[in-house]
Amino acid sequence: MDILTGVVTRNMLQDEHRRPKRSPTSTLARVSKSARLDTTTSLVSVSEDLSNSEFSNYKGSSCCEDASDLGGDISIVSSTTDRESDVCGIPPAWAENRAEISCGALPWFRAAQGAAYQNDGRCHGFLLSGDGGEHTYIDDEVVITRIGGDCEKKKGQLVLRKDQNPQGARVRALRQLVETGGLLRLIIGGERHPLGRKLPYKYNVMGEFRTTHIWEEKVNGHAAYKVRFEKSDLSRMSWWAKKGSPLPLPVNDRDFERKPISSECTECNQESLQVYSEAWMCLHRGCGQFGKVEKDVPRCRTFHPDFLQCRSRSTPSLKCPLPLSSNAAARKLAGASTFNEDGWKGIVCEECGRCMPRTKWAYWECPSCGWKLEIAPPLVGIDRVCLPKELEARAAERKACPPLWDIGWSVDKVSLSPYLLVTYRLEGVGSVTHILAGSDTNGRPGGPNEMFRQLQEGELGLERRKLGASLVGGTLTAHFSVNYGMPYKFIVPVDDHGFAGAPDVALRGLGRLVWATEKAAVSNGDRFEQPNELLVLGYMKGMHIGYHDDGEDTLGPTVATLSLGAKSVMRIRMKSKYYHGLKRKGGKTLREEDPVLPGCMDEDLRRELKRELEDGLIDQSQYELRRAQIREDPFKRKTAPKDPPRILELNVAHGDMVVMHGAKFQKYYEHEVIPDGNLRFALTARYVKPEMIENARHALGQFNLTPEQVYNGQ
Repeated sequence: MDILTGVVTRNMLQDEHRRPKRSPTSTLARVSKSARLDTTTSLVSVSEDLSNSEFSNYKGSSCCEDASDLGGDISIVSSTTDRESDVCGIPPAWAENRAEISCGALPWFRAAQGAAYQNDGRCHGFLLSGDGGEHTYIDDEVVITRIGGDCEKKKGQLVLRKDQNPQGARVRALRQLVETGGLLRLIIGGERHPLGRKLPYKYNVMGEFRTTHIWEEKVNGHAAYKVRFEKSDLSRMSWWAKKGSPLPLPVNDRDFERKPISSECTECNQESLQVYSEAWMCLHRGCGQFGKVEKDVPRCRTFHPDFLQCRSRSTPSLKCPLPLSSNAAARKLAGASTFNEDGWKGIVCEECGRCMPRTKWAYWECPSCGWKLEIAPPLVGIDRVCLPKELEARAAERKACPPLWDIGWSVDKVSLSPYLLVTYRLEGVGSVTHILAGSDTNGRPGGPNEMFRQLQEGELGLERRKLGASLVGGTLTAHFSVNYGMPYKFIVPVDDHGFAGAPDVALRGLGRLVWATEKAAVSNGDRFEQPNELLVLGYMKGMHIGYHDDGEDTLGPTVATLSLGAKSVMRIRMKSKYYHGLKRKGGKTLREEDPVLPGCMDEDLRRELKRELEDGLIDQSQYELRRAQIREDPFKRKTAPKDPPRILELNVAHGDMVVMHGAKFQKYYEHEVIPDGNLRFALTARYVKPEMIENARHALGQFNLTPEQVYNGQ
């Protein structure tokens, strides 16, 4: 064997098999009487016919090129071989980023991070990437890697930091597959994938595998689990085989009696397989000889031919429990189910095989070849997303939500009748105005009930967009959006459409929000700035926006939102950096500016300290020192909440409007909206400062509402 290249020809393996086996070190082990331990008893498999997959017209369903073009010796390739070699076929499904792989297109792999995806105690999919650890191995039929987890990065490499738990979910899920013979699917890809060949795409579905062995080794002084996967269909050429490789050995000509060597440890009297050619070692962590080998055994080891070449017979009746793709489920969507979680998850392109999340409101579209799957969304009546008692209640009959903190608030049934007006005031910051609607406003011509229907009927251009900053590249927003009027970034950049081309329902919503914005500004004694931008968001079941603020420097002091459809909960809290007085969440460095907002952590101590500084009783250095001492109090650090507590939790119903007003509100506070799970739209209007936008785009924010689109509060 050439250790540097990791290439072993079939003839070399046969010669090795015929030679006498190297005896295990006598002080550590004795060869078992049987000399073999069959750890794959009851292991069964199935051949997944990719050419007859769920999308029969997929151009990549042929696993390899014509057999007449193949020839030469079969080779076994490790991760150290020439990475410029081409593969002989293309995968049944693929993706260009991790978010596409985990978007739901592959129901058996929905893990946004980590190598394994398990559900209900069973491992369904496993990703092979550049972090497979020492002695990662892959050839045309066998994969050996660590199971992942319990690692930390050092100098760009993942390093095991503790013993892996034998009762951990991932270990138990893989062990269950060994014991039952169940199948899973593998994916290969990432920045530094372990296959020594050029992959067709960034992430590539390999196919169905059985899990034949799971064992422990000592890595960096810790017990680490490794796993061996074996391709279930041995009759077909693997698409990732090197281009020009011969066809695999026919199943009837294979030696299924060949098993790994097993030896018994002289200390614990338990048998362990011989995994490596250079030495046998005990693989039981409770033994004093666990992982020990003679000093002259090299660190760079090669896998024993018997361990690599043993194979298990297939059982064609057994299949992976989950389908290869979510396409069949997507095609069955009908009625309200179009808007459930399955409705906005991904599918696999039936032309080119790319995994693609749903980015368009009414259909899936492949970003590579343009193939579409259109699902005509049904018209969902407001009675399908709201309870009868919610639709029948008048605004005055609804209950206002008291604040969760000691802040000023008032309830007014008269000023904006028939609406119920609830105002919450944050000292020195601004206000939150909740305008509660009811049956006496929602059912009127052109009102929220009609608008909810119109939003579904029209083509608004709603799309899901990529997040600019996320742990997983390519992650999409958990909502659909479209922007009308002046340019606005929101959480992600959004394509801008001028009001001149906005549909009537959007302008009706704008008219209502102009009215609400004016009422909030005037009640605070501030100048009214008419909104010139409207963001429309659409939520399907399971979607929501986490905590965020609308504090772009291009915006005015007021943000107004109209909610249509299912009810939701709006939560408002102080930003962590102001609550804790730190530069960033979870950090230790104090903020230079400490406004000491009402309700912040250690408010009394911080406020008194700031007063002493302003009165000249202490200088800046003393101020910083004492601030740090407050933060470093051991008891306070132990009992301090990780996240700031909520100050408001508003029950926002169909037709309600919420106005956040104040130049400092978005700076110091943040909010999130949690829908109850049914279809919902949110229309949000803001004032974008024209002086912050290039002149050529000012026309986007100009509009003239018709009399029917202007709202008067009724």
